[in-house]
Amino acid sequence: MAHFDQPRNVGELDDTQEGVGSACAGDAHRGEHQLRIQLYVGDSDCIEKTAFKAYGSGAVIASCSFATEWAKGKTLAQLSDLDAVALCEALQLEDSERGLAVQVCQALNRAGDDIEQKQNAD
Repeated sequence: MAHFDQPRNVGELDDTQEGVGSACAGDAHRGEHQLRIQLYVGDSDCIEKTAFKAYGSGAVIASCSFATEWAKGKTLAQLSDLDAVALCEALQLEDSERGLAVQVCQALNRAGDDIEQKQNAD
């Protein structure tokens, strides 16, 4: 319940900083939630910092909080270890909220992909 009552990692990282990757999901214009997840990988090749911004229900905010907290210390390859089922179970989300959990997990992985693409471009 802590992620519902006191979400962690709310905010944003500097997109221009090397090692920062970002990804968005949802569409607030269609009445859905909207979220942005950011990750920072430093010299250790592990995720050192995370941040998110979200618009929507408490479940969206708690899911982003849990996912970004879980990602700290993980490698980019480990991001796929968190899936929607595990996220729903960890937060005791309703079955109707599984779609948002999928989007949070996808955004987490796409933020990791963004970092890899930037690293490979250098």
